[in-house]
Amino acid sequence: MRYAWKHKMFQESHMIVLIMVIWLFCGVISAMVASSKGRSGCSWLALGVVLGPIGMIASFIVPNPELARVQEARVSGSSKGFKKCPSCAEVVRSEAIKCRFCGTDFLPAETRVPRASTVGAICNFCGSGGAQDIYGGKPICGTCSLSIER
Repeated sequence: MRYAWKHKMFQESHMIVLIMVIWLFCGVISAMVASSKGRSGCSWLALGVVLGPIGMIASFIVPNPELARVQEARVSGSSKGFKKCPSCAEVVRSEAIKCRFCGTDFLPAETRVPRASTVGAICNFCGSGGAQDIYGGKPICGTCSLSIER
């Protein structure tokens, strides 16, 4: 009987350690989920440790801000950082020069600079000998839009 209080104290300390491990686990899971959605992992780690399972559930519920912008661009035609391709209606980044889905050029014709040294060049991929444009210093085939080696 005299060691009963030590046994009870040992069980309580194990329970406290178990609760702390569960809370830390909730913090790590909420940080991983939030960082995969483009949120701050450190902030969500702290929130998950403080709130435990509630913080973990909150990280699953919080939407991805980039996904919301893509959906907005799909509906309205453009949003912060995204735009819709006029040919295939897929959403691409606003910095894109060419659509990654259909290959449509987004640059106006005035910004294309024809290069005299590549006008007679033959494309290694499609064999076209037509006029080529240049984007950012690299000659591009006018038919298949792939870069041409000189």
